[in-house]
Amino acid sequence: MMYHAYKKLGPTTLVSAERIMMTIGGDLTKSAQQYDLMDEVVKNLTGFGVRKQDPASAMRFKMGGYAGEIARARNAWTLDIVNASNIQKDIEAVAAGNKPITIATEFENLQSNNYRVMSNIYKDVKNLRILNFTEKEIKDIIKARRAVSKQDLNALMLGLFNSEGYANTLKNKKGGLNAAINNLNRTLGTFYTYKDLVDTEALKDIKNKYNNIPLGLSDADREKYLKSPSDFKYDLKDKAYDKIDIIKQDQETIDEERSEEYYKKKEEFELQQELKKEELKNKSSQAPASMTLPKLDNTMMAGMTAGTAANIDPTTNLTTTETALLSPLEQAYYTNKRRV
Repeated sequence: MMYHAYKKLGPTTLVSAERIMMTIGGDLTKSAQQYDLMDEVVKNLTGFGVRKQDPASAMRFKMGGYAGEIARARNAWTLDIVNASNIQKDIEAVAAGNKPITIATEFENLQSNNYRVMSNIYKDVKNLRILNFTEKEIKDIIKARRAVSKQDLNALMLGLFNSEGYANTLKNKKGGLNAAINNLNRTLGTFYTYKDLVDTEALKDIKNKYNNIPLGLSDADREKYLKSPSDFKYDLKDKAYDKIDIIKQDQETIDEERSEEYYKKKEEFELQQELKKEELKNKSSQAPASMTLPKLDNTMMAGMTAGTAANIDPTTNLTTTETALLSPLEQAYYTNKRRV
């Protein structure tokens, strides 16, 4: 657990006092963290506080931001490839005997944007490893927001980039792209199709050159790896697997210690729960003396049952015999009974 200093602005006396009471009562924050009494007192007096930071929660929050960046990159790709002006330029290029370039250019931009996001995520993965998070824990944190695919995640843990596949990337875009092409055909009097304006060989080359390059490279270093042959990248992948194996071996001891601590705490918790259940069971089987009425002998019962409306005191709702013989608790019982 890490700590972060911050400044609380604005009038806070009433709010902080309420939070102090929540701290004393053992209440939790929205992120399931316990309020810290010392922090709340200091914050109330000075306006400054020290908040505990949970790296796992912080990473889950960041993954939401990364998911947004990936979505924005794909939205930009979609908008650019159906842009009428871009398609018209490709039609003119094809008519002149040249290859279309819009979709290939935008596909490379998509790969570059995805690479940048994945590099940022990998930087956080390395930091979590430094904090002794296991590989499974890190994967679970990343998978929780569903920001990346299974293939992306596997490559990410190796520190490599899994390039976007052009077939799947275009699969759901053909409808919009075909509609844009048909609109231009009607305007220009042409009959071009999707296949005329998509250079699949160029897309395949872009995918292959981005695939399995190391994450976190500068622009200059990235260019060097983009020009590297496939065999060189396969060697990089083998070395990445070896590195992961070493990391997992180092984490085995940590995993065992955490597992032992987890089951020990679980056993203690279950024992405490059993003790509480037994205690509650014993309490419920022993009714307090103040809640039980004493047995009344025949004389008392006869005297009380003989009472009629004529000899009941309208103020107390009791007969003379009941007033003389019954305890205050018993008197209250019969008074309330007659009022019903």
